[in-house]
Amino acid sequence: MYVIDTNAIIYAIKQKISLEKFLFEEIVVPSSVVEELEKLSINDKNAKIALRLIQKYKVIETSEKGDEGVIDVALRNNGKVITNDADLIKRLKLLGISAVSVSLGMVRS
Repeated sequence: MYVIDTNAIIYAIKQKISLEKFLFEEIVVPSSVVEELEKLSINDKNAKIALRLIQKYKVIETSEKGDEGVIDVALRNNGKVITNDADLIKRLKLLGISAVSVSLGMVRS
């Protein structure tokens, strides 16, 4: 299972990258990411597109906000995280959570 972060979704949309092309496990979205996208969608067309895109993924509830929500869902579900946030990647490694990033038209470990 992959837990997707806000910046990875928006980057994939901007670069027209189909995550399913590279990831063969289920992709889930923390409720904290949905909340972030809703706030961003007021002024960001890519966030609006992301809100439509994530409708095909399962949303997992978390009481945590932002990155903490991503970490919470990953820990509770033994998931890997898709993010382009370097600080979050460092935190995930310290917690023993695998992370991949989206760049140059593909998903990278």
